[in-house]
Amino acid sequence: MSPGVPEDSMHDQAAAYQPSRQAYSRAAPRYNVPPRALVSVEHICVIKNVERAIETLGGAAELQQLLKDEGKSTVARLYLHPGDRMCNPIISNNVSTNNILIQVTVPKRTGRKRKRGALEPYLDTVDDQPQLPNRTTLTPKDSQYLLDSMSVNIGKYHIRPVGSIEQTHRFRSMPDFVWSTTNSPFMQKMREHIYPLDYEKVKNFKLDMSKGPKRNVDLIPPPSFTHLSIPFNYAYRQNPAVKRTVDASGNVTTFNTQTANKILTQLVSYDVEAIPMGPTDDLEPIDTLEPVIQDLIRMLRKLLDERPLWTRRAISNRLIVPGREWSNIAKRVYQYAGYMFRSGPWRDAVVRFGVDPRTDPKYRVYQTMMFQIDDKELEKLEKSKGGGRRVRGKAKNRNSHLFNGKTVELDGKVWQVCDIVDPLLKSLLDTTNLRDECDIKTDGWYHNGTWAKVRVIMKAKLAKILAGEGAPKDKDYEKIAGLPEIIDKDTRHLAILSNNKLATAQEVQLASDVRTIASAPWRIPWTGEGDGVRRSKNEVEMGDAGANQEFNIDPRLAQTMQEIERRGHLGFDANVVVGDRDEEMDYDGLDGSGNSDDDIEGDELAEEDDD
Repeated sequence: MSPGVPEDSMHDQAAAYQPSRQAYSRAAPRYNVPPRALVSVEHICVIKNVERAIETLGGAAELQQLLKDEGKSTVARLYLHPGDRMCNPIISNNVSTNNILIQVTVPKRTGRKRKRGALEPYLDTVDDQPQLPNRTTLTPKDSQYLLDSMSVNIGKYHIRPVGSIEQTHRFRSMPDFVWSTTNSPFMQKMREHIYPLDYEKVKNFKLDMSKGPKRNVDLIPPPSFTHLSIPFNYAYRQNPAVKRTVDASGNVTTFNTQTANKILTQLVSYDVEAIPMGPTDDLEPIDTLEPVIQDLIRMLRKLLDERPLWTRRAISNRLIVPGREWSNIAKRVYQYAGYMFRSGPWRDAVVRFGVDPRTDPKYRVYQTMMFQIDDKELEKLEKSKGGGRRVRGKAKNRNSHLFNGKTVELDGKVWQVCDIVDPLLKSLLDTTNLRDECDIKTDGWYHNGTWAKVRVIMKAKLAKILAGEGAPKDKDYEKIAGLPEIIDKDTRHLAILSNNKLATAQEVQLASDVRTIASAPWRIPWTGEGDGVRRSKNEVEMGDAGANQEFNIDPRLAQTMQEIERRGHLGFDANVVVGDRDEEMDYDGLDGSGNSDDDIEGDELAEEDDD
């Protein structure tokens, strides 16, 4: 395109710059470029209809706008759906170029043929039969046609420069999405009344102001759907650890050289009928393992003979591997020596094959308690010790699995009853008042009140130590320790300290937490009673009086129960206790929640690796 220059004048000026070929018979011909600035628009479509191509660029008026200042300060707009106002145009990139537009004239091809080198007249032939010329047949004139025509018409074609192209409009951005509004009643009104810009038609434009719900509401599309104009480079590439190999059948397969060995630690649910009696058959034979692994398996089996259940942290404190990181090899050792419970009173403890702690009260001393430790609390504890974050490789405290009520090591979050040496907690756990049948879901062999008191007091002491407030004092928890060991409809009122004027606010709150944990409805499997309402066995034992004011039920407990039941969280498989949500915490690489029965292949099984 050239601004304001007639086509005939362009031919005349080009002829003036056409040099004589005889003047340069021995050199390449020279041509003078007319001083005419042109603007180039690189259309993204294959142009077959010039008029429609101009419409996609906004019409002749838009093109004239491009030529006003030689295209230096404007952009071109390309409409893929001309006439559709809801179709956003593609904006061009106006770049400076230094190109020359050349017109090449070659002899017109007639379509007639003759044998190469022959002097016979040209004939229009089909299957070697002479035919009359067909003037309606169009020969495509693309770049390849032009090159072929110039090669067979040496000395017969003409070249003339038309002008220099200093500005070029290129469309490199992605088009926006288009919402079809063909069947939209609202957009139809817009086209009829607003788009013509006729005042009389605009006055007739009305909106539906009726109230109430409407069917088939017309959705108006947004002005634009995406703000991304350049395709995102995802930089796809193959994983460098993936290699190709040829199997025995000659097929090419791929494998990942960094894939970890499959861990087959047996994890069972709290209500499993039969416990594992030995390792699975698909494990590698022990004699094929590394010598250090074989030694550790023998050492772990010896530990389990001394004590049938161990926490992983206690095992790591007993087994020393010189020059090796225990957390990296522990997961390969556990699967040969014992199994683990996913949930329940013995959750996360390594249990010797063939031992079922649910069958004998003597295994109560191996029950586990888990508490959530916040990273912020960990940082506070490390700062209070005069250091920053924990550093791997430092000297390990071999008694970190013990809880003495004064200090705490945060290389794990699980403690066993036999590892709690705090005098107050130990006195509560040494009780002889035990259950006749094991509560395999939550409390194990202890009564609900005993287990709730121990959990609440221990959690309060942990929080006080982590807060840097010094060693907790047992006298602050004497009233909590004196609460009933069995909390039911007859003893619940004895677990309320809000009426005790000598009780502090902290003691009242801790007592409320004890009642909340001890009275959790999912602690005992559901049973059905008379009116069809779902009730827990606890509720049946407490009777309707359990909700009466004479027993002073904490209103927050009732509200919490109602909210959880409304949300549908009172399923039989729940293991979280209201007011003590840490019991269901997922940690140490265990895949999924603690109650999940899914296989945990790839479980890191490294409690001590909590950095």
